[in-house]
Amino acid sequence: MNTKKRNPIKAILFSLLSCGIYQIYWVICLVKESFGFTNKRGNISFEIITSILLPFIGLYLVERKFSEGCAQQGIEHTDRAVAYLILSIIPFGALLALAFMQAELNKINEILEI
Repeated sequence: MNTKKRNPIKAILFSLLSCGIYQIYWVICLVKESFGFTNKRGNISFEIITSILLPFIGLYLVERKFSEGCAQQGIEHTDRAVAYLILSIIPFGALLALAFMQAELNKINEILEI
């Protein structure tokens, strides 16, 4: 899987400084990279749009798809979809959920590089 390692703290700062424009880019990248872990193909456009407009639902769906993909490839991963759903409801919680998702992608990327 081709994922890009991003610093979650920098991504949060860029998102805040750009008034959310970087966050939209970040969501698109995370959704695409998360979908790359699964053999099933779904409607990635739906997840991107949902993650941008309704992050609590979109991030839940993306984490579920990511967890399925990790299970298919035998990668140990804890499904945090419900935690991301709850976190995304509070103000600025979606940024934190994105940061946690990015940290997980970074960790799995390091495992796959070894």
